[in-house]
Amino acid sequence: MHAHPDLIERLGDIAGSPHVVVPLYGVAVIVHNGVVAVVALGTDTLLFRLPQAPEGVEVEDHTEPLCSKGWHAVSPWQSQLPSAEGLRRLRKLLGKARHYADELNAAGT
Repeated sequence: MHAHPDLIERLGDIAGSPHVVVPLYGVAVIVHNGVVAVVALGTDTLLFRLPQAPEGVEVEDHTEPLCSKGWHAVSPWQSQLPSAEGLRRLRKLLGKARHYADELNAAGT
């Protein structure tokens, strides 16, 4: 896998179940309705697929190839927030990514 085990575990925490996180071409992802909604890379990168930049969460600065065409890098740890609040916000963001995946699926993208 191209993600650290701690990051994969964190993605499972955000999803509410480790069984939602699946390997896809060596990358840990969350798939919703046949569309990849979140990708975990390296030790500290979560890429959320969203129609616009997320607000209210700590984002990360990444190069254009990683964060283009609807992909946004977000800190998996949200260190500026209390742990429970950071997790709550990331779960809300995952909900938005799943909703966007529904839209992409309906559009046939």
